[in-house]
Amino acid sequence: MFLRFFCSRQPITLRSFLAIYLVISLTSCGTETVVDTQTNNTKNDLVLRRPLDVSGSYVINPVTGDRIDPILDQNGRPLLTMRSTPAKGRIDAFYQQPEKVVPAQWEKLDKKLNSNIRPIQVDIIKKHLVYDPIEVVKDDTYVLKSAIGDTILTGIPVTIEGKKTPVKYPQPVSSLPPELHYESGLNLKRLGVDQGLSMENTSGMIEDRYGNKWISYLGMGLSKYDGNTFWHFTEKEGLPSTSLWGILEASDGKLWLNTLNEGVIVFDGEYFINYSAKEGFPGNGIRDIFEDSKGTIWLMRKFGITKYDGKTFTHFTTKEGLVDNSIIRIYEDGDGIIWMVGFGKVSRYDGTGFTNFAIRHPDGNGYINPIFEDQAGNLWLSSVNELFRYDGTSFTRFPARLREFRLYWEEDPIQGEIWISHYSDHIYRFDGDHFWEYTIIDEINNSSIEKIEKDEAGNIWFCTTGLGVCVLNLNSFSSISDLDGQSSRGTADRIWITRTPGALDKYEHGSFWRLVGSDERADLGPVLEDSRQTIWMGLYRGLARYDGRGITYYRAETNQSLHTTRSILEDHNGNIWLARNNGVIVKYDGEHFIQYNVEDGLPHYN
Repeated sequence: MFLRFFCSRQPITLRSFLAIYLVISLTSCGTETVVDTQTNNTKNDLVLRRPLDVSGSYVINPVTGDRIDPILDQNGRPLLTMRSTPAKGRIDAFYQQPEKVVPAQWEKLDKKLNSNIRPIQVDIIKKHLVYDPIEVVKDDTYVLKSAIGDTILTGIPVTIEGKKTPVKYPQPVSSLPPELHYESGLNLKRLGVDQGLSMENTSGMIEDRYGNKWISYLGMGLSKYDGNTFWHFTEKEGLPSTSLWGILEASDGKLWLNTLNEGVIVFDGEYFINYSAKEGFPGNGIRDIFEDSKGTIWLMRKFGITKYDGKTFTHFTTKEGLVDNSIIRIYEDGDGIIWMVGFGKVSRYDGTGFTNFAIRHPDGNGYINPIFEDQAGNLWLSSVNELFRYDGTSFTRFPARLREFRLYWEEDPIQGEIWISHYSDHIYRFDGDHFWEYTIIDEINNSSIEKIEKDEAGNIWFCTTGLGVCVLNLNSFSSISDLDGQSSRGTADRIWITRTPGALDKYEHGSFWRLVGSDERADLGPVLEDSRQTIWMGLYRGLARYDGRGITYYRAETNQSLHTTRSILEDHNGNIWLARNNGVIVKYDGEHFIQYNVEDGLPHYN
């Protein structure tokens, strides 16, 4: 509906736009329990749907109860909504007489982008995997104590009644567009506090089945992000703890939150259900959470592991034969066997008991730890500063700056592409043939990369300790304005860089270029490259257009701020739309600039 509205060459009415906006606004607030017809699961999607009443005016918001103030026209009279008013428009005289046209051309700059992508040379080791058995002496006298000193039964299923707290849904908070960091040479964007995050020390992130991002913090709880809006959950909303280490979306749609000091929290859309030492859970610190193919949840505690089958919890320690009480990760192989990895030690769990061993380093010096088994059946392993892929007959070794703890991976189920991150400034990518290292953030900032997640659109999301959430797109570039912070989409592999005052740069095919001839006094704002490859540049007091030969400037000498171009858009019919600072919208149809203002139904900009 919006595309038809903006792309039509028929008369445009703002009141029609406001009618559409009102419909969406009233169906995008509050809460609603949504049933997934595919899985028969319920999920709270933070939407309360109310029928739209078009018989009269809304005085009170039916969702929030807030008073609704009317939109006023230029004479202070209420602007009627839900009624169409033809927008005739008129030729905008401001653009009919350009201030000047100057010749301009692209000049290559003697500036090289610091390459943050490095290919990794590999070597092949023709050796078979060697397992060294480890005998664990079961200590029947061992007693597991909870964080508050209670004795915990191990090795047998137990029922724990979690503490249920009703969820109080927060008000949505509009977000700003992510920042673009073109210096990296990558389409790398960042969400920080300025964009709407609660804090920039993030600990985990997942994309749920609806495309929403859920972000956890070590200190500020949980946030939901849909690409435009944030919802923040803290103790005020019923969250038992705001110190979260990570998030898992289980196959039933529930969110599992592992905490630093309050056990584990399950979020079912209606309640936060807390299992901590107070409820009889062994430990208050949960390192990580894993779900296997049968829907069993595995919790990695500071002392042992816990299995949850949907009804009961079973706690395992060395008393039951676990290789070590300090387990750093769990994965499942293609045969459904659960592998529990410690530091240089491994337990293999077949559903009845543990088999323990260590995997010998192919050089014969020490041991290496398994990470996961990919969908092709290859086993990935790690040691300090090394990654290995074992295909059943030989090892492929990838030199990598790694540490064993806090190592995460993501595999694309369709492309087979593998991403690996750990507590550092870089991530790794294996495309099936080559291995690449991407340096993402500057270690000077004392920030490190935590969890990694690939969304349905192919973007790579990762959490950082100090820089918020970053998203990497390898398929396109964007542009950003230093004047007002707005960004616009480029084409092909170009990235546009506007500098104040005056300079327009682009990064293309590995080189920087500058548009020589542009007025260095001009304060550049948003940039758009349209479908005809014309470059449109918003100015503080006007507009500039580059057609490949010269730059045409449209500038005002007086009332400067009234002519600031705040945004530029091309619709599907090739019309160029300009939003000005004085509440005026201008359409360029290829021949004329047509202005729409309060006379056409737009509200007064004050």
